[in-house]
Amino acid sequence: MLVPILVVPAFAILGGLLLGHLRRADVTSLSEAEANQVALGVGCVVAFLVALRHTRARLVHAVQEGGRLLQL
Repeated sequence: MLVPILVVPAFAILGGLLLGHLRRADVTSLSEAEANQVALGVGCVVAFLVALRHTRARLVHAVQEGGRLLQL
């Protein structure tokens, strides 16, 4: 279960560095702060999918557990 934990910072660092310099027709698509937030969000989603794949759990179980934790 170490791999999903390492996916989040890897995506945050690499995505923050790469997305901040992404340009299209001399127009910057994202500022550096926005690029960091987008990369962090993408990293969290990818880590979630990696964890589901690693544990062979179904998406329904993850949603039910998340709902249960929010009720506490």
